[in-house]
Amino acid sequence: MSKPPSDRLQELDALRGIAAIIVVFFHYTTQYQELFGHVIPPALTLPPGRYGVQLFFVISGFVIFLTLTRASSIWDFAANRFSRLYPPYWACIVITFAIMACLPMPGLNVSIVDAIANLTMLQYWLQRPFVDGVYWTLAVELIFYAFVSGLHLIGLLRRVELWVSIWLALIFITQAIVQSGVNISPLIRTTLLLEHGHFFFAGVLFYRIRNDGFTWLRAALILVCIAAAWVVRDVPHMLSLVAASALFALFVSGRLGWITVGPLLFLGEISYPLYLLHQHIGYTIINSMQKAGLVAEAWLLVPIVIVIVLSMLVNRLVEKPARQWLRDVWKNSALRRVLLKPPAKT
Repeated sequence: MSKPPSDRLQELDALRGIAAIIVVFFHYTTQYQELFGHVIPPALTLPPGRYGVQLFFVISGFVIFLTLTRASSIWDFAANRFSRLYPPYWACIVITFAIMACLPMPGLNVSIVDAIANLTMLQYWLQRPFVDGVYWTLAVELIFYAFVSGLHLIGLLRRVELWVSIWLALIFITQAIVQSGVNISPLIRTTLLLEHGHFFFAGVLFYRIRNDGFTWLRAALILVCIAAAWVVRDVPHMLSLVAASALFALFVSGRLGWITVGPLLFLGEISYPLYLLHQHIGYTIINSMQKAGLVAEAWLLVPIVIVIVLSMLVNRLVEKPARQWLRDVWKNSALRRVLLKPPAKT
């Protein structure tokens, strides 16, 4: 069942595209209806689209573990993640803030101070509102990056089954404590990966299966991750991880190539800015159209097209060139040479 890793995993790009578009469709139909109400409720909705975020987490578990195991140092990994995440994120903050300033919508606008705080990507811990509601997932991603980086530094990164088992046990123990009536704040649970860690761990385990081969222990731990999704959240979250696991089982066994079609690969390529841009911008466009009397269901295509075009521009003009430029700068920097310099022999 094992398969040597390739430089570019198109199946994962396609899965990102699927996750992104179902989240967009969910927000523009189901979520908008729940929060604000369509003048004419859309006939087509996608309530399960809310779980596209969980698919992103599983993908991140796989990809981040792959990236870290291939990195020559923890510093290269950190530079890689910074160049990948921050430039398009900053561009999306500027675009979203500007559009929301021009088309304000009650409850969605933030102050310039809050927008500046968002630039750090640490606004969750700074207790500042998000420029866009989807940014909450970035806090979870950063915690996972820090978690696996810490494992790398102490030499436990490759002992996956050990630390996944320990953390899953901690998740179940914490949930039992919460159920007994003891309050543990969401901030603590999020920071310790007790709310969403099982999704990332499932992705890591699938990486191990693909890279090092199937074992019954790895399969059993994936089942425990699925059980954790039920215990921590509910049955729908559990089913979302079942669906993601089914897709990844096909992927690691080489049977998911059929999803690598052009439209999904394109959406996967722009999935990061698409995810960051779509929610509040889409909401304010829908609201403005409805005020103008454009209420037919077909008009929902307008915000979808607009955010896809904006995402493509961010991808082409910011995400790709900035990532390459920053990686080149880092590769040739004096700071990197100092940090990677082997310790002097005594």
